[in-house]
Amino acid sequence: MLERIFLVIPFIVIIIIWLISFFILTKNYKSKTNRFFFFMIMFLSIWMIFNLLEDLVFFKEYSPLFTRLDFFFAPIAAYFFYLFCQTFPFLKWNNLFSRIILLLLTIGLSFLSVKSFMIKNMVFKDGVNIEFQPTIYLYGIGIAGILLIGTYIIFQKYRKSHGTEKKQILYLLIGFIGLILFLLISNLVLPIIFENVPTISRIGSIGIIFFIFMTAYAILKYHLFEIRIVATETLVALIVLVLFIQALLSKTWTEGMIRGTFLLLVAYFGYFLIRSVIQEIERRKQIEKLTKELEKANLNLQELDKLKSEFVSIASHDLLTPVAAIEGYLSMILDEKIIKIDEQKDPRLKIFLSRIYSSSKRLARLITDLLNISRIEEGRLLVQKKPYDISPIIESIINELAIQTDQHHLYLKYHQPKVEVPKIFADIDQVKEVLVNLIGNAVKFTRTGGITIELEIVPKEEIKERVVKLDKTTRDQAEKNKEMLPRILSTKSKEIVGDKQLVIHIKDTGVGISQKELPALFQKFYRAGQGWTVTGVQGTGLGLYISKSLVELNNGRIWVESKLGEGSVFSFSLPFAKEAQVLEQDQKQKIHQDEIQLKPLAKGPAREI
Repeated sequence: MLERIFLVIPFIVIIIIWLISFFILTKNYKSKTNRFFFFMIMFLSIWMIFNLLEDLVFFKEYSPLFTRLDFFFAPIAAYFFYLFCQTFPFLKWNNLFSRIILLLLTIGLSFLSVKSFMIKNMVFKDGVNIEFQPTIYLYGIGIAGILLIGTYIIFQKYRKSHGTEKKQILYLLIGFIGLILFLLISNLVLPIIFENVPTISRIGSIGIIFFIFMTAYAILKYHLFEIRIVATETLVALIVLVLFIQALLSKTWTEGMIRGTFLLLVAYFGYFLIRSVIQEIERRKQIEKLTKELEKANLNLQELDKLKSEFVSIASHDLLTPVAAIEGYLSMILDEKIIKIDEQKDPRLKIFLSRIYSSSKRLARLITDLLNISRIEEGRLLVQKKPYDISPIIESIINELAIQTDQHHLYLKYHQPKVEVPKIFADIDQVKEVLVNLIGNAVKFTRTGGITIELEIVPKEEIKERVVKLDKTTRDQAEKNKEMLPRILSTKSKEIVGDKQLVIHIKDTGVGISQKELPALFQKFYRAGQGWTVTGVQGTGLGLYISKSLVELNNGRIWVESKLGEGSVFSFSLPFAKEAQVLEQDQKQKIHQDEIQLKPLAKGPAREI
């Protein structure tokens, strides 16, 4: 029983690898890799056949011939392994002289198996027993040398390759090492342990399945020779072959017709199965190609975005100095500190200078905003957090903006809280910037009534609930429009510090904002259409983007609630100093480490209201 198992299994393996190697060759017979793979498998399987037959009692008369053919084809199989290593997975020939030397060595080693150059005597007794000449050592060293050269080449390719090619070579090496270990164990170790069971060494040739299996795995996983097509075609061909044989062996015409019809149906649907597999593979190839192109394009876009940010930063910094000088000199002229303007001679002169001054202030503000955005997005904005009382900050802002609100006949009120509010932990300049931006926007879009500032202490979970709906809507809209999410959302990784935070509400009685515009309100350069149309004011659409960034850099959140025609409420939260002191030391360490790269908030003129 054991004899039959040892005989049947190897021949099944041989049939399978023959079919696979044949289909691989037919897929691209012009490829050197495919041809060398085919010949390597053919000669390995021939060597395997003679290795099996030489120990069979049925062929003991031919055992000497089979044994010599076994030794004859082994060097040839090793040489084609060397050639396969030269071309797999990409072509890299050694010099012609090396190939010629190895070819001559292969011929010489095969020639040693002829007559008595290597084999002195053979006796068949429970398998072939061989008495070798000393040249057997030369034979063994020669084959080992060819295999080692091929293995060395494939190792060098493995070291220098990347990605898919590296993984393909790795699985080839694993399969080859498995084959060698299997041969050594079955042909050397086991015969020594089980001296009375010579057939054990016969299973050594089955070790080739390790090599084929690992190569097939690389093919399946990394599309090397398109083995999925090969496997499908092989399976269909085997089924059709079995059905064809059954049809020929039919005992009656009726049985033959039934089996023949079934054969045609299987062949027909098998053809469409193969076509569907081919089409699927082609689609996957196209998808993989597009994915790689998109990844490359994305990297290029990231690089361009980085260059854009650097350019904006440099340009804004260089532009801010001359614009500030123009604004300063115009201010002195209009205040009549240097030059007195005679309005009687030309009353338009002061009007023109006032317009130039107003435009220069807007230009300076725009440059400052661009500079701040560049620093925020590059992570170069310095955040110096300290404990502060919020009420004096709000009152100072109100005093600064009182003239502008009076010009628009609007009130600007601050409702002092009845209870003592703990100190906040934030960057004072950045908090002032946020307040100026939000109050300035409120003034722009308010024609009657005014602006009210209120304070509220709100639990962290409630703050999250207030902002999560707006954030989700922002993401949904960006995905719907197939646009990249604004970088501002990346600051969501900054935690909300403390169990509770101080929330500052800026309420106005202005034109309000429609619900469909709310999600995009904090994006760069976005301006709510209805509000701009009604009021006719000008702006860059950068103030809210910067405000959101600054608030989240200070571990808070910002959101808005509004209805068209009913005014708006912009709210932002800041952590309390008592609960945020633990961050102070970390912040100082970060500033110390990055102080060369970090920049403070760029200062510009107050926003024109």
